[in-house]
Amino acid sequence: GMRSLPQWAMAAAAAGGGGLIFMLLRRWYERGGGTRQAELFPGLHASCTSPSPRRSKPRHVVVVGAGIVGLSIANELARRGCKVTVLEKEMSAGTQATALSWAWINANSKQPKHYQRFNMLAMDLWDLMFPGYVRWCGSILLNENPKQEVAEYPRHEVSWSQVAELQPGVAWDAAKEGSGESACSYFPSEGVTEPFKVISEMLRRAEAREVQVVYGVTVTGFPWDVEGDVRGVTYVLHGSQGWDGPQTMAADVVVLSNGTGVEQLAKCAGFKVPLLHKPGFLAHTEPIADLVKRVVVSPNCHILQRENGSLVIGESKEAGGASSVAYAVDRYAHESFRSNMPPASNSDEQEDDQGLAELSTFGHRALAAAKRILPVIEEAKLSRVTCGYRPFPEDGLPVIGFCSSSCSTRSPGLYIAVMHSGITLAPLAGAAAALEIAEGLDLDLLSPYRVGRFTKVFRGT
Repeated sequence: GMRSLPQWAMAAAAAGGGGLIFMLLRRWYERGGGTRQAELFPGLHASCTSPSPRRSKPRHVVVVGAGIVGLSIANELARRGCKVTVLEKEMSAGTQATALSWAWINANSKQPKHYQRFNMLAMDLWDLMFPGYVRWCGSILLNENPKQEVAEYPRHEVSWSQVAELQPGVAWDAAKEGSGESACSYFPSEGVTEPFKVISEMLRRAEAREVQVVYGVTVTGFPWDVEGDVRGVTYVLHGSQGWDGPQTMAADVVVLSNGTGVEQLAKCAGFKVPLLHKPGFLAHTEPIADLVKRVVVSPNCHILQRENGSLVIGESKEAGGASSVAYAVDRYAHESFRSNMPPASNSDEQEDDQGLAELSTFGHRALAAAKRILPVIEEAKLSRVTCGYRPFPEDGLPVIGFCSSSCSTRSPGLYIAVMHSGITLAPLAGAAAALEIAEGLDLDLLSPYRVGRFTKVFRGT
């Protein structure tokens, strides 16, 4: 059946006590216990466990962070009938990791098996939730044919002549440099999206569902109830001089989906969510003719083309250059991309100039590497270099779920959603988090990603 029944129910049913069993079963089910299928999104069901006691539906949810993950969760909560307020630190939505992402939607080489399946499910959800927003162009991996954990993940080993058909203009002699005769592979089910367009559509839906999005708000901490649960947020509005002190907004549940900012806020609440420091550098070109048909990944760079004709190029891990840039511009990038703080003194400004020079060097090096692989893009000119800080949990897996120590029958107060492949996973993170928060069920597919796998830290005052 849809869910496993307790032994006593099976025994009683065998003995023929229909009506009574039904009543007892319903009471057992409402009290929690047992698994069942629940609708994750129209057209898609997933198995859930009903916790005991079952969490009540929150009236008001505050979502911290208006990036692609936060807005996805907010929209799905609103679809399920919750009142939702989104608080965003910047003055517009999706300006941090979302805007600065390469936006390749894939489940390629993701490990372990459950995580690759999780990404595959998210890819299916993109089409259900945002039809037409992903260009499923497929990806070519040059000189690589990585084994996939999930055997049915679509993959074709391709020859160099087939590569030329899939992506005209690949210089196979340059691409093969130093790699011997290794194969290439084609992943037809992968694609790219335009983060800006997705954010605009999410905001349009949010407005239609009466989600309130407030900008220029820095969340500083949490008010607690007598049972030790988070019951809202304290925050400071930008532009207020701070003399009026932090304000408080009450909520039944607070969702932390503010990317790299999750670690610090979770720590305020007494929970450990260790994130690695992962700057992501991308070189963007001026728009050129539509030449790059697929996502192209080679051992030293990866290339895709945006709808506006701009090429976006990153250096692959093996290139060895990105880390030196990362160190050189780290302070610079932190100041300007993370907190938008002005340089403090002249000596800092010199360091910043050095950082800018390194960024420029990175950009030209990445573009040169891309041109060696794809000489057809010879005309492309470097336009800018971006550095985004990627929210990257320590073990590489998402962190999604409630963190609560209380046994309260009400909803526990704090829910966390932070993950590395935020663009690929956003639709699934939204649907899954909203199901758990609004319906009081625990999704089986989220069980490997709970906050509790990192030890709880002592809740300081």
